[in-house]
Amino acid sequence: MSIFRHVKKPIHQFILNETALVDTVKPLLKYYDGSRVIKTVSEEEISQIVGVSISEAKELQAILQLAHLLSSPDKPDRYTIRMPRDAYKYCNEKIEMGGDCQTILLSLSTKNHVVNLTYIDTEAMVEISTYQRFVFRHLILRNAASGILVHIEKEGDLNPTPEQITEARIIAQAGDICGIPLLDVINITQSEYLSFKDKGLI
Repeated sequence: MSIFRHVKKPIHQFILNETALVDTVKPLLKYYDGSRVIKTVSEEEISQIVGVSISEAKELQAILQLAHLLSSPDKPDRYTIRMPRDAYKYCNEKIEMGGDCQTILLSLSTKNHVVNLTYIDTEAMVEISTYQRFVFRHLILRNAASGILVHIEKEGDLNPTPEQITEARIIAQAGDICGIPLLDVINITQSEYLSFKDKGLI
């Protein structure tokens, strides 16, 4: 018999009565796995299976959701860049989000986790000095240990231009001086990529 049969007080006043609460939800656990109980079981189903009123079922549903949140807190996704292909896969999914922006700056932690992705507007890249300031200002603001620049080549030609090579080398040198290394510069299309580091360009 449900603990609610002879109870006049709201369910939330009995949260501390662990044994009674566990006994109450056992019928639900026999019908569904835990994730389904939390995510999809309706108040009507809880009422019918456990044998309580709709208002009591609503309270029980809230208690179960709270218990789920407390026992399984959300953890932020940590994407790790171990090689150029990892950066390509990470950025390839975000190409369309950047609109007209052609360059992405990845800020990385000491363990090479991506801590931030920044789209660099073309206007910030007109002059190399402005470009450098933009890159390192964002890396410093994100407390990044290192960075990677990714050029989106929508025309499909991965071969770097002389200007791209010069800019990459200047920014890489600046990174070495300030202690926030530029690990790589990568040109990507929807289907392939080219790493400046692998090609010995930086």
